[in-house]
Amino acid sequence: MVFKFKTDRMVKFQTTSGAGENQDELMARVAKLKEPTPAQKNKMQAWTQRRESLMKAMKNCGLNLFCFYSRDRDEIIVKIGADAEKLCATAARMKYKLQMKPEFLGAYAEYRQDFPGRPDRGFKDRRLFSHMYERHSEDDNPDEGSIFTTRDKIFLIHHIISSKDKRCTQ
Repeated sequence: MVFKFKTDRMVKFQTTSGAGENQDELMARVAKLKEPTPAQKNKMQAWTQRRESLMKAMKNCGLNLFCFYSRDRDEIIVKIGADAEKLCATAARMKYKLQMKPEFLGAYAEYRQDFPGRPDRGFKDRRLFSHMYERHSEDDNPDEGSIFTTRDKIFLIHHIISSKDKRCTQ
């Protein structure tokens, strides 16, 4: 996701030292920047409030965010990810179809989370489904999230960001 940060790369706004940038380099770069007009400053402050509220909402619903400045420092690039637990919960909630193992002829079926069973019933009501889904990993010991392809992960994260469902951003 990309957010506008400044109206122009040559405008001064919230100048802070970046990674690997010493004080002399910072002062030389800042000296070349011009002061924003009141209209530009208001626009950039509005962008900041909107960006911070959206990022807070994404963080609160369990997404992992990694923020970077663009080369000209006029945009903020946000990499968005989710851990395997969040992807599994979202897939189960939306009944997302995942590819099954080759012995099931590569069919697709709704994702269902494993249920370990209840201790008071001696775990006799246990239901395990995770062994049926195809693993998409090059590791010898794939984790729980390896049942999702990159396409699946992007779709599920997009759903979390754009949906009005419970435990989603909107």
